[in-house]
Formats: sequence, structure tokens, C-alpha cells
Amino acid sequence: YLLGEMPYEQMVKELGDAIKKFAKRQVTWFKKDKAIHWLNMQGNPEEEAAGLIAPFLAGEAVPPAEELVLCRPDASMLREIAAYRAEFAGNQRDLAGVGALKRTADPMEWLADCANRADPARVPPGKVLATQFVYVRKRDQKIVGMIDLRHELNDYLCRFGGHIGYSVRPSERLKGYGTRMLAAALEEARKTGLSRVLVTCDESNEGSRKVILRNGGQYENTVEEPGEPEKVERYWITL
Repeated sequence: YLLGEMPYEQMVKELGDAIKKFAKRQVTWFKKDKAIHWLNMQGNPEEEAAGLIAPFLAGEAVPPAEELVLCRPDASMLREIAAYRAEFAGNQRDLAGVGALKRTADPMEWLADCANRADPARVPPGKVLATQFVYVRKRDQKIVGMIDLRHELNDYLCRFGGHIGYSVRPSERLKGYGTRMLAAALEEARKTGLSRVLVTCDESNEGSRKVILRNGGQYENTVEEPGEPEKVERYWITL
């Protein structure tokens, strides 16, 4: 523009597009840094930030972030898979993002179902192509969470289930694992070609709501699922 090679309107448009692309790259880069704590701006960010800063100002040591890995489950994890399921005894509704693990206590049967759902030629009737992940803490190889990535939506998932379902092991909650696990799954969702994903949670599940919001969730609406005691909140996350 300064050289007289383009009109003002074109300069404004191209500059705006370039800034948006640069900002998006920055967000993607920062999300890979697990040392960064993202504040929920729709909650109480001042209080949350103060709680994080206070230990530093008091000279207290801040423990390093746990090293965790999002991976596909396999037969080497049979004992951990069974133990994970057992922690949800009596509260099956919270056992989300686990595929057939709700109905079967046999880890091998579950692994076979995961393999079927991940193969376009073997997806069971009424189901969609999906990739099952487990979130493993490396220091003790403990499964701290499970997350199911559905590559597409059927009618039920579009209304209630969403592209991503997840759960955090009851004994490992309130450690930030859910937020980090969902962030890692969103990276996997990008690899499938999805441009945005639907994530849902029960209306009363404050913890899950915070996980979704911290990962950029934008609230759409709340719906009633027939035969279920809880209303479902629906959020979209742009990738």
C-alpha cells in the first residue's frame, strides 16, 4: 500500500487476515506448553490467578507438571483398565468416554470393541467411527482418564453425546488432568480434519464444565435427554 501497489481496502483485508493467522498459530503453540495454566475467563479468573500466584510470592516450591501421555489402549494395560472401571462402581453415569466399558467388565472384550469402532469396515451398527484413548501418567503407568473421539456425529451424538466424551478417574480428580487430557484430544481431532467439535456435560457437572470452558468451549444450549435424570449442556470448540 505504501508503495502504491494495492488499494487501501485490500491492504486492510490482507493485514487483518495475516494477523488472525498469526494469532491462531500463537494459541496453538502456547497450548502445547503444559507449564501454562489457562484461566477460565467466564468463571472467577481473579480468584483463580490469586490462588496460583500466592504460593510463588510466599516462596513455596511449585511442583513440576506431571508427565502424561494420551495413547491408544492395548493388552499391556488390562489390569489398569479393570481398575479404572472398578473406581466407578455405583456411579456408571460418570463413566463417560469409555465406549463399551460401561457394559462389559472384560478388558479384552473392550479392546476388541475399540478396534472395531476404529475400523471403517467394522464399525458396529448404530455406532460411528471413533478412536478410544487413555490418559496415562508416566511415572507409575496409571490410567488417570479415558477419552473417546468420534470422527462424526449421528443423531444421538449431535443432540447429546458430542464428538468427545471423557472421564477422569475418581481418585485422580482436581489435579488438572481433565483439562490437559481434553486439550490433547483436541490436537488429535485436528488430525482427523475436524474444524470444530461438540462437547457436552451434565448440567450439574461443574468440573466438566470448567474443563470444556478452559479449552475454548462456547455454550450453545441445554437440552433434556429422554429417560435421563440430568439435563445436558452443549458446547462447541473451534479447532
